[in-house]
Amino acid sequence: MVAVSYLINEPNESYEKFAQALFLLSKEKPLSAGEIWSVFLSLHGFVSHYCKAGMSYEDVEPLLKSHVQFLMKGII
Repeated sequence: MVAVSYLINEPNESYEKFAQALFLLSKEKPLSAGEIWSVFLSLHGFVSHYCKAGMSYEDVEPLLKSHVQFLMKGII
């Protein structure tokens, strides 16, 4: 049961930290739970895509920075 608990709890804890960080960043323009979830899914998709492509962080760093700046425009 420990493995199952780990698989359930760790992703939830990571998302909670992510959501709290976004909430703190967006104090000027409070975000809804749906908006936070949308930003998370966007970043998750970006990371998943480039992990499967076998590219290094250095290869995608400029694209990542551009993607994050694009998302930040909508939340701050």
